Amino acid sequence: KIDIEGIQKKLHQRFVLYARAFLTEDVDLVLDSRKVLLVTGYGRVNIPSFRVEMASPANPGLIQRDTMETVSESQKEFLDLAFRMALMDVIAPNPSGAMLVIETPEASLDAIFIQRAAQMLREFGAGNAAQKNRTVLTTSNLTGAKMISALLGLKKPQDKLAKKDRSRVINLLDYAAAPASLNAACWAFN
Repeated sequence: KIDIEGIQKKLHQRFVLYARAFLTEDVDLVLDSRKVLLVTGYGRVNIPSFRVEMASPANPGLIQRDTMETVSESQKEFLDLAFRMALMDVIAPNPSGAMLVIETPEASLDAIFIQRAAQMLREFGAGNAAQKNRTVLTTSNLTGAKMISALLGLKKPQDKLAKKDRSRVINLLDYAAAPASLNAACWAFN
């Protein structure tokens, strides 16, 4: 027997915890039900869904955010990460090789949020004793030096990573085939 209500409650708790830590604003996740037409000729079916409510400096209380236009790019990124991290906590509370994969999180973040995002991802990857096999795999642009150093827990981009931790960083350029544009650029300058 699956305790759906218990799962919903845990998901809600974990999402709110992560979303508030990311955004430093009041956030809530509300279970909702929407009538959806699945097949022509049949009636609408209630499909459970979640909706996000967030504080707004312009209005008191929480405001329903039901379209992508009602949140900033940084908020979208944080809400997505908070939901995925909460799902991992609920679905795999004692993970065996569970992995969160993120592509260039800094790409849609405002500069002031990079440190907070990196800290949250680093802490999530570290987990607790029961979650020690959890991994966060992220790519980052070379221009994202602040994100890379913050993900690694370095105070400044120019700080060096401890020798014991160097195996945690992979330079994908060492493994990938060089793009034609790079080969053309090298040929032009030789």
